[in-house]
Amino acid sequence: MRMSICITLKNRAKLLAVKLAELLRMDYDPKNLEICITDGGSNDGLTALLKAYAPRFAQIRYARSDRSKLPFRVPYNNPACDINAQICHVATFNTVIRTDAEVRFGRRDSLTHIAAVLGEKRNRNKALTFPCIRLKNAYVDVPDFSHRNPKPFVDRISKHAFFCVAFDKRVFERMGGVEEKFALGFAAEDTHWHWYWKTKKRLIDANDAHSVYHVWHGMPKEMPGAKRLWKEYTMPLMKQLQHNRVKPNDGNPYWKRKSMLGEIHTWRA
Repeated sequence: MRMSICITLKNRAKLLAVKLAELLRMDYDPKNLEICITDGGSNDGLTALLKAYAPRFAQIRYARSDRSKLPFRVPYNNPACDINAQICHVATFNTVIRTDAEVRFGRRDSLTHIAAVLGEKRNRNKALTFPCIRLKNAYVDVPDFSHRNPKPFVDRISKHAFFCVAFDKRVFERMGGVEEKFALGFAAEDTHWHWYWKTKKRLIDANDAHSVYHVWHGMPKEMPGAKRLWKEYTMPLMKQLQHNRVKPNDGNPYWKRKSMLGEIHTWRA
């Protein structure tokens, strides 16, 4: 099974380098992996890194994203629009693994597990999501799976987060992508998306043996009032959307957001 590994980022080249090295160490042919990067404006040598790694994978696809093209102001850490644009226009393989540069797989066979689960006919319209453990920053440079069951760790994160989730791109498009209505902010876009898939009985929870690990790198200094944003804006809005049982991006014909992407570059051997 060919898979698109989809990552949105900005100035995360160091974290991404470890991620790419980790993918090469998994028991899955990297020539069946397409790396898709949507970049919010990095200046840390990201493109040089991607060109260097491109021959090891099926290909690497890269696009800059420009949120100034959106008709609304996006809270600092809301990636919903970037994710929709990336999966719809940058990814070319049908099986998508949406994850982050700072997320580490717990096992070498995690990609094989994803292929087996989503390859079953009964699961073709479903998404596979993973438990997540947040690591301390000391594990940032570990690409060899020695972070499995680490001590100490910061905390355990809900399974229903967008740190690592696998699904069919065609189903993602039919269901309307990730919620971006009103620029939700602070992870509510993926929480609402999982809630919607769960109510449709299309969400599969991987067991704890396949936990992924999130390298905690703290909140950006330029991101103001994360807790306040979550308490006063994100959660009330998300609960209202759930109460109304709206679909992701219900009634929004522009949710794929192609206009916010620059030229898409493809690098391969």
